[in-house]
Amino acid sequence: MAVVSLEIKKQRDFANRMAFGEVGSYQQLEGTVHFAVDPDSPIDAIITDLKHSPRDARGMVCSSADFLIIQPTIPSLGRHRILFDVVNRGNPMALTNINSGTGRLDPGTGFLMREGYTVVWCGWQYDVPDVEGISRIDVPEAVTEDGKPIIGKMSVAFQTQSHVQVNTLSDRLHRPHPTRDVNDPEAVLLVREHESGPSQTIPWDKWSFARLEGERVIPDDSHVYMESGFEPGKIYEVVYTTIGAPIVGLGLLAPRDLVSFLKNASTEQGNPCAGDIEFAYAFGRSQSAMFLREFLYLGLNQDEENRVVFDGLIPLVAGGGRGTFINQRFGQPSPGPKAGMGGQFPFHDTVQTDPETGLTEGLLACLRAKGNVPKIFFINTSAEYWWGSAALIHTSPDGKRDLQPSENVRVYHYAGNAHIPGKMTLAEVNLSAFSLGQHPTNTVDYRPLLRAALVNLDRWVSLGEEPPPSCHPRLDDGTAVSPETIESTIRAIPGANFPEHLRYVYRVDLGPQVGEGIVTNVPPVLGKAY
Repeated sequence: MAVVSLEIKKQRDFANRMAFGEVGSYQQLEGTVHFAVDPDSPIDAIITDLKHSPRDARGMVCSSADFLIIQPTIPSLGRHRILFDVVNRGNPMALTNINSGTGRLDPGTGFLMREGYTVVWCGWQYDVPDVEGISRIDVPEAVTEDGKPIIGKMSVAFQTQSHVQVNTLSDRLHRPHPTRDVNDPEAVLLVREHESGPSQTIPWDKWSFARLEGERVIPDDSHVYMESGFEPGKIYEVVYTTIGAPIVGLGLLAPRDLVSFLKNASTEQGNPCAGDIEFAYAFGRSQSAMFLREFLYLGLNQDEENRVVFDGLIPLVAGGGRGTFINQRFGQPSPGPKAGMGGQFPFHDTVQTDPETGLTEGLLACLRAKGNVPKIFFINTSAEYWWGSAALIHTSPDGKRDLQPSENVRVYHYAGNAHIPGKMTLAEVNLSAFSLGQHPTNTVDYRPLLRAALVNLDRWVSLGEEPPPSCHPRLDDGTAVSPETIESTIRAIPGANFPEHLRYVYRVDLGPQVGEGIVTNVPPVLGKAY
């Protein structure tokens, strides 16, 4: 088993021993889970650079991650189900998105607890800030055959919300990939007006790898500096040579192996859920939902002993995106706004062919070949149809045909909703606070629908009760249309404006080694838009 040990460092009452219906109180377990995976295992060989990782005396690749478990104090009173919440940039999502909690571990409505779920979190992202309350994973770095750090070209994109002179070589103050040489003459800084716009090169003498200390410019391998400043809204991309390649893809194995351990390991092996768990479900929102789509695409829903891990999954608001950036050399699990990178083929769960490239693949093809396809709800809001390629998960790549999902899949559209569940405010809205849009944010709260979705998923898995049929825009009834066709309708609304630039997803050529997780076209070569 890939889990070597589950080190419980803290055990405490959850929510001050609040009683949740017939289930009663909950307890909270926190600590570190230690992993060791076999780099020669065919199941794990899909992880980029795993074969180049340092090994322990047994020939295994070791890593460790933060974990958090909230379980019924008396497990026999629970529902004998795990809800695994894929953390988003290290932050728990389930209690705020399903329970309507107001903070990281606020029980909110108490829905998951009253339903008797054991809720589990585990760090999977190596580059999140190392601060209290953020779950992260520690992974080794890949090395060359002679034991030296790996060197290669990569790019980092960023977009600021205010005028600044310095930005980290990462997204949202995450751990950066440093430049190999702060004076590298081949490094390039590009700027675009928007994601689909043409790029312009900023001359070398206008910027540098540096940071500010007071008014002093200090050379720095993890920051980029421009005296005139980075303009808010514009998209900047730094192309440079980096050194050091953490095995980012190990984060894809951590949830798999922890949940498998909790489902199958014994009390003697240190499993606090021994003999209790019948089914396990995974929930992920936005970045975490793209994690789940990549997890499915890579066929990782079975452990090293070929046992099913997740019986059902709810990837929420991923659009057509996949976390391809998670399993790449020099990968960036928290990616910036790179042109054309909103999603990569395949998008649909069944096998399809892209008429432009000739590629034939399906999101679930690998799992289907193994006979291991879980029940899945792909859920999106209207926001993902505008900018997240959501339509591609149920239409053909050329946009001419509706596609039917496979029998284990449902596709739902929460119409009229925003990417983040809204919250009604009775205070006067300050429009200047909404720097990312022209209008106040959407106030519709769709979290009750997520609770219903989990109930339906559980009934489908455990009782065989069919959930509602897929419900989303369609070409055959005219409810799916191109955004350009409704510009006049939007502009007819008093005070409303149409987006100046519509967002598209492009075919991208990442180079001949992309199948090995190595991107050589930096930045990628853009092809035709989907």
